[in-house]
Amino acid sequence: MLELREYQQNMIESARSHMRERIRRLLLCAPTGSGKTAVSTYIMSESAARGNVGYFLCHRIELLEQTEATFQKAGIDYGVIASGREYSEGKGTYIGSIDTVRRRLDNIPTPDLVVIDEAAHCIETNTWGRCVGAWPDAWRIGLTATPRRLSGEGFSGVFDRLILGPTVRELIDMGWLADFRFFAPPGVDPAGLHVRAGDYIQAEAAALVDKPRITGDAIDHYKRLSDGKRAVVFCASVQHSKNVAAGFEAAGIPARHVDGETPADQRRQAMGDFRDGRGRVATNWG
Repeated sequence: MLELREYQQNMIESARSHMRERIRRLLLCAPTGSGKTAVSTYIMSESAARGNVGYFLCHRIELLEQTEATFQKAGIDYGVIASGREYSEGKGTYIGSIDTVRRRLDNIPTPDLVVIDEAAHCIETNTWGRCVGAWPDAWRIGLTATPRRLSGEGFSGVFDRLILGPTVRELIDMGWLADFRFFAPPGVDPAGLHVRAGDYIQAEAAALVDKPRITGDAIDHYKRLSDGKRAVVFCASVQHSKNVAAGFEAAGIPARHVDGETPADQRRQAMGDFRDGRGRVATNWG
């Protein structure tokens, strides 16, 4: 069974309080690493115990598999709705790939509870919004670390109430997250970059940082501060990510690149290599 932390229990009690007020569409916001999946798993297990049907919706195979591990730890009997996975009828709880769920809307049970992972993706007019919109009477819980969109669009069309968890600093002070230090390469000045939809224009940012000197500086820092340990590098473009991975490889440090278009089997292999230590560094974009 899951052992919940005090702040997770507080988030669950806040959700219960809103549900008692018949507020059906809740957005849970807490930092990455705070255990939002554990919170929603507990809520889904309670719902299943009452005989309800619940869906946990993901958009990446890695997230689906991570959720499976959490459900297994909690002892939840579940089925999977995803391409290439056998569908088990009669389950009270399902973990679903959003694209597969959308294609099978007419052939799967109507849920009583829907949990939406990475809820910033959910907009009324996109695949996520149309999918969950097919179940207007279901309780809806979104999970996010960032309760705002770069486009400036709000969440009012899909969620009615925001539940705030602890901040990153509070989690660090409680000992649940590691503290951090910043290191920056010299000579990188973003002052000339233009902003679009609240963020730097991607092509301009990539051109600024995708340089051998900067990659070399990052590799030198890695060797000095964490040689032999696993590291994740967030890059500014697909090509930047590939170049950084190649730079680490050339320095004798096994690296794996993934991006939003990497085929699922290659992503799984790369992440497996990273977990097992065959890849010390994971570079990514998108």
